[in-house]
Amino acid sequence: MEDQVRQAGEAEHILSHPLVRSALLALKADAYEKIESTKPSQTAEREFLYHRIQAINGFESQFTYHIEEGRMARGMIEEYRARQSAKRRRT
Repeated sequence: MEDQVRQAGEAEHILSHPLVRSALLALKADAYEKIESTKPSQTAEREFLYHRIQAINGFESQFTYHIEEGRMARGMIEEYRARQSAKRRRT
């Protein structure tokens, strides 16, 4: 569980880093701009751009997943430690 907490911290650091945020936003904006400028006949291009956006979203989702898992693990660790501390005080 402590590995999950560590990974969550790393994921949060990476995902919130200004350069990463900026790059992800720029990639999405570029893809949406290109979709808007395609002609009706360019279905393959729009589909390619759609998959690009899905890949960017998937990248973000993986980091978000690790962050959430780490938060849950941190809560479980804290709960465990509180129980152990309460148990020691009773004895």
